[in-house]
Amino acid sequence: MNKNRYTHVFWDWNGTIIDDMKINFSVINTLLSDRKRNTISLTQYRQAFTFPIKEFYGRVGLPINNEEYEKLVSDYWSLYKSKAKDIPLMTGVLEVLNMLEKNQIKQYVLSASNKKMVFDQMSVYGIRELFEDVIAPQDGYALGKIELAKQWMSKQNISASNIIMVGDTLHDFETAEAIGIDCALVDKGHQDLKKLYHGLNVRIYNSIDILVNDLLYQYRH
Repeated sequence: MNKNRYTHVFWDWNGTIIDDMKINFSVINTLLSDRKRNTISLTQYRQAFTFPIKEFYGRVGLPINNEEYEKLVSDYWSLYKSKAKDIPLMTGVLEVLNMLEKNQIKQYVLSASNKKMVFDQMSVYGIRELFEDVIAPQDGYALGKIELAKQWMSKQNISASNIIMVGDTLHDFETAEAIGIDCALVDKGHQDLKKLYHGLNVRIYNSIDILVNDLLYQYRH
């Protein structure tokens, strides 16, 4: 590891900065139960989770044809928002965010979630001032963030070698790969990383607080 620090960090939001995996798991099972479908275990949830979210819904048995899907998305957000007040920050993340800010590293949220929802949650946690911006869609369909990241990068004059993505899913890794930046994953979120990432060239951490050194100082796989 050399001393060439990252200058920018892209943070995933759900399952990385906020610890909403169990809330989301509960919402999914409510949606399944309301539709007379079999509920799933937490292990099944983490093994099935993927992007786009529509594919994940199909994997767990939720209806994804057009007419039913519109209502499904609406019901999902109603349930999620009703539980949002109970979602904590991920353990250790506030200390990491503050340390990076102290070291003048610019931080962004890169999320497939609704942009307004992310801003609203930031305000509740009192962390809005720690981020330069939120790169996220205006809708709630969670289609993914590769195109969002590409569009953002095309408007910047920043070397990809100075940026790292921190997330909790395969999609975060794929997004980082698509724009040529490094990636670090934390196995505390929505996907079971250890099975997914066997043999892949990505570093996986058991908690956010132990990756601070790699966020402050650039590493190469």
